Amino acid sequence: ALAAETDVTDKASGFFQWFEDLGQNFHPSHSGHDERKLLDVTFINYQNLTWQPPLDATPPGGQGGACLYAGTNYTMWKIQTDVNMSDGGRLRLVRPDLQTPGAPAGHCLRPEYNFVDVLPPLDGSRTFRGNGMAAWYDGGIYFPQGGFYKLCFSPLGTFADPEIPALGDAALVPNGYTVFRVLGAQDTCNHGPGCLLRRRFFCHIPHKYYVHYLPTDLDCHMFFQTTSSPLLYSRLAVMENTFCGIRLGVAMQENNGREWARVVDPISLIYLGKTRTDLTNGFRYRLCFCPAFDGSEGVDPVID
Repeated sequence: ALAAETDVTDKASGFFQWFEDLGQNFHPSHSGHDERKLLDVTFINYQNLTWQPPLDATPPGGQGGACLYAGTNYTMWKIQTDVNMSDGGRLRLVRPDLQTPGAPAGHCLRPEYNFVDVLPPLDGSRTFRGNGMAAWYDGGIYFPQGGFYKLCFSPLGTFADPEIPALGDAALVPNGYTVFRVLGAQDTCNHGPGCLLRRRFFCHIPHKYYVHYLPTDLDCHMFFQTTSSPLLYSRLAVMENTFCGIRLGVAMQENNGREWARVVDPISLIYLGKTRTDLTNGFRYRLCFCPAFDGSEGVDPVID
């Protein structure tokens, strides 16, 4: 009996020796954490995820519950935990069909669960702060498009990369069933981050030198593939600069002389106005999609 007990003890000692050696030799990327902390991250409980500005609990139309908005600058993102956090965490925007077990298995890095049009830090390229029982980011978070998303957080910044290995260093936050609804326009552009923002729409009118019948105007239209917001509360405006809410520029004639916000219905063909034949040098304006339009605010309502 004594010999058998000694044998078990020796095997256990060998196991712990192997574990200690692994901890001394393992150096994950993006982090100076040791193996012990790598194991700890698999047991972190996340809760109380907050945004600044906060989620809109009563969006226009009142459908679908609380939401975020594409294009909004979320200046603070913070989540509470039940362990002491440190700097070096990273965040990725992932598709809502990614399930809880997939995150610690490294699936947050797989292309089938990722989006093309994603800006930092939602692409996992920037590190988050951590101190006490919280992790946060205050460098500004933007959603380039509307849609439905989950968030994958990696406290050590490895996202359970199987090449490291990272031993489960990723989790869907604040939990695996939370899906964030972001109101905004959507497009299946595949040209990398900012592809919808850089998309160009063209309106042409022939120069009077070449066209002698001198058309009085030319209708200008554009389209979105789809939106994640109620069309009844969506508008499109032509901006003279980077700020929403400015009236149409001098190169466009308004539809009826009053309305400057175009109704986004149907989304396949949105009327912007008419180009002017007396201006032949061309023009360029920014298109601003506004998914939170409240028509009850008067003749010249504010776009939220």
